Amino acid sequence: MKTILKNYTRLAACLLLLGLGLTACSDKFFDLRPVDSFNEASFYQRASDFDQGLVAAYASLRATYRNWYALGDVATDDAYNWRTNNNTNLININEAQTTATNGLVSGFWDASYSIIALANVIIDKSAAVSYDETLRKRYVAEARFLRGLMYFNLVRVFGDVPLVLNQLTTPSQAFEFGRTPSAEVYAQILADLQVAETDLPRAYATNNDVGRATSGSAKALLGKVLLTQRQYGPAVTKLREVTSSGTYSLVADYAGLFNPDLASTPEDIFKVQYARAAPGMGSLFAGDVAPDEPTPGKSFLATGGIGRGFFHMTTDLRQAFTPGDRRFATVDSARGTRLYYVTKKYFDPKITVADDAGNDWYVLRYADVLLMLAEALNEGGNSADALIPLNQVRARAGLPALTATTQADLRQVIERERRLELYHEGHRWFDLLRTGRLTTVMNAHYQRWAGDNDQVGQGASLQEFRLLFPLPKFQVDLNPTKLIQNPGY
Repeated sequence: MKTILKNYTRLAACLLLLGLGLTACSDKFFDLRPVDSFNEASFYQRASDFDQGLVAAYASLRATYRNWYALGDVATDDAYNWRTNNNTNLININEAQTTATNGLVSGFWDASYSIIALANVIIDKSAAVSYDETLRKRYVAEARFLRGLMYFNLVRVFGDVPLVLNQLTTPSQAFEFGRTPSAEVYAQILADLQVAETDLPRAYATNNDVGRATSGSAKALLGKVLLTQRQYGPAVTKLREVTSSGTYSLVADYAGLFNPDLASTPEDIFKVQYARAAPGMGSLFAGDVAPDEPTPGKSFLATGGIGRGFFHMTTDLRQAFTPGDRRFATVDSARGTRLYYVTKKYFDPKITVADDAGNDWYVLRYADVLLMLAEALNEGGNSADALIPLNQVRARAGLPALTATTQADLRQVIERERRLELYHEGHRWFDLLRTGRLTTVMNAHYQRWAGDNDQVGQGASLQEFRLLFPLPKFQVDLNPTKLIQNPGY
């Protein structure tokens, strides 16, 4: 899809406004019919319009996942923000002091609901427009996959959230929505993904469509949702549908997963795509990862200079790697005023312009599925079978196979393996949240590294109410009677 995305940079912006259904506050505006631009009257009339609308939704994932590492990694014992950049939003997340005015949390909310709005338009308007039925089912399934993914992210971050399932055509409609109980949100997520797994293709015929959601994407996400809900038996069933499909396999070279020159690998299940040398399509993650001070004799960036220092590896994570672990080859280090460890997963050596990398962001990949399967099997009381997918991941890392152990011991092994395999891909917070270990692990981390103010902050601790992030204050202020803030904020 990198090729197709390059063609729709401007289109994505136009369609985002259409998707929101809130292009103006005046009814008179909607009566205008310019023939040289997009509007509700002229768009979504043919199959190609829906295809372009979906491309806009996929492109908008870059905004949703722009700061996902802040929630999934910087908030944990795996990453930290170098305080000298004075990024208050990241410092507060890193120190478990997130407030309702945090700009990164607010941006995540806005970007997620923008994609939901685009998905709702495609779903609603597909029912009213006559075009090829096979394409119609596929496009609706793609939209429902994206909507399900967004709600899964939102409900894990905030808990109860507004559940909007249709296009909003007037601003006043938005004020009708309060917070829907999480159980109902999860029910809708499952419903969306069940449609997606049925109506999405196993693969696409053309290279231009590489990166779109597939039936395997939906099944893998369904497995993760079921695991999060602790429905271990159904999670095993769904995840095994992915592992037995013959569609995916582990890439032999772990570092090769992050080669920006590769549009796809056999391990890809779903990812946010970026493109080098395409205006507005490049990844900014390398600049976030690189230190924001010179490191004598070394530059982390292909373009030279310094980065922003948003996203460094903690010493705790660095020490968790054992000798012989091939995944450590994706870790780099250099000394400035302190010793930095950074991931190389997001570095593109071929860029000539800063913040123009082609490295994609993984949402789902096969190793994740194998480790989720191991977790679901172990939690369901089948520890012996859990070792099989677990050892597949360890073998690729160059580590010896594990033998029979207790459920409790294996639970800790799987947690550690997910940490090292999926590090700095936005999983750690949600893994610990799912297993109920978040406060225990984080408060032990804060205590162990209390002397390193840069990594953990003075007196940091994770209070129970902070397992959910605060709703953005701007949203609450707009609709205070229906959007009630999470307790403690």
